[in-house]
Amino acid sequence: MNPLEYPGYLTSLVDRLLFAPRDCRWLEIARSVNPDDIGISISALANAASLHKKTHAYALWGIEGRHRGITGTRFNPLAAKKGDEPLVDWLGRLIKPQIDFRFRKAMIGGLKIIVLQVGHSFERPATFKGIEYIRSDDRSICIDEKSSLKQRLLDILDETPFDEEIAKDRVEGDRIGHLLDIPTWLRLRGSATTTDEKIAVEWLRKAGLIRADGRYFDITNAAALLLAKDLSQFDHLKHKIVRIVRYEGSNRRRPCEGPPHRKGYALGFAALARRIRSLLPEPPCASERIRLDAGFEAAIRELSINALVHQDFRILDDGPQVEVFDDRIEFTNPGKPSIDPARFVDSSPEYRNEALARHTRQTGIRAPWDSGLDKVIATAERLCLPPPLFEATPKGIKATLHAPRASTTMSEDEGLLACYQHACLRQLSGRTMTCASFRRRMGFENDENGRAASARILEKASAAGWIALEKTDDDRKPAWLPFWSDRRSNLEAIE
Repeated sequence: MNPLEYPGYLTSLVDRLLFAPRDCRWLEIARSVNPDDIGISISALANAASLHKKTHAYALWGIEGRHRGITGTRFNPLAAKKGDEPLVDWLGRLIKPQIDFRFRKAMIGGLKIIVLQVGHSFERPATFKGIEYIRSDDRSICIDEKSSLKQRLLDILDETPFDEEIAKDRVEGDRIGHLLDIPTWLRLRGSATTTDEKIAVEWLRKAGLIRADGRYFDITNAAALLLAKDLSQFDHLKHKIVRIVRYEGSNRRRPCEGPPHRKGYALGFAALARRIRSLLPEPPCASERIRLDAGFEAAIRELSINALVHQDFRILDDGPQVEVFDDRIEFTNPGKPSIDPARFVDSSPEYRNEALARHTRQTGIRAPWDSGLDKVIATAERLCLPPPLFEATPKGIKATLHAPRASTTMSEDEGLLACYQHACLRQLSGRTMTCASFRRRMGFENDENGRAASARILEKASAAGWIALEKTDDDRKPAWLPFWSDRRSNLEAIE
């Protein structure tokens, strides 16, 4: 049970629901235990919750419909099945997109009440078996029968970003501090602190992290994700807790997973970065250790915060993950990239979660100017590391930061990527990549064999279309640009 759900919480919830208006569209007094009817109800209730801007909608079994008297029920949803499949699993498979729903049992006067709590739909209407439903009067109907309601719902879903939606509603003011670490939030912002809980709660409200609802408050997803003392206290955010796994060697055969970082991202970010750093294998000599301490910290922080802020929070059953191997660190976050990963370095950041990004800057865990991945690439160049890799995978977006190894051991693909990224950094700083600058990046300055190797990489990168010659009148000093530059030579652009 959620620790914030005090003794008698479910009884109090049922009492409150029984006194809801008769025409309430986000409450169903349920009778049927047919799996298909329950699936239709979940779709309808999720959409009704969004339509009426509620965090949750509810269905109750064990209540007499007309007078709302408590009669009790024998329905046991956790033991019920559809065919050979548990009912809850079957429903979860057929409700799209994924909706947070759960069955709860309350005992009132010795009678059993089943409470179905359904999270609101998001981005698009919730469907059951591909059909969208909505509550109308006291029935669940196909939403196409009510075209005006459907348009209203679509407008609402389109206008509300995830981080501004409600994570927990109807929280009493004196319970906000049980859920959110307000003093730490104030300290991170550099604000004055206060021991007056009412003043602190008002500051949260003015910052847009909570909203007043009469004598209660609604906590936004941004507030929970950033400031939660324990993210598992917010049911639909429990999978957003960061997982850190250390593997022995360079494969996943021997994992060692540490304790999850349950704190909100702003509260626990410093500890998260320290934890990742502590899992790295120690470099063989003290001078190398100093170099990595100076360079790796910034890169780890940048990739960590990117994984947190840029994840797709609509994917409810997956969250950010950091995997530490002997030879690399992989940062993965759920969601498809909005742009080609090859253009991450030169593109302005496109946030799925604007409010979350804004508050990470205000709390100091992200630089106000949002320097982005060019800092990570520059670190790799400064330390002569293999190039960081950014890619789209079936699980989401993955960034890989490599441990030190000699440039001569880079694969051909790594050499081409290092060449392209170097051209990008030079372009972003108003310069071009030259033979000499690329040799420095690869650590080949005083190596005759390295000179030949770097020339081969430049030739292959140009042939593969990663780089192009700059327009110039001096063929004796060739310079290269990334493929997307508008300063390429006419010949390269035409080809």
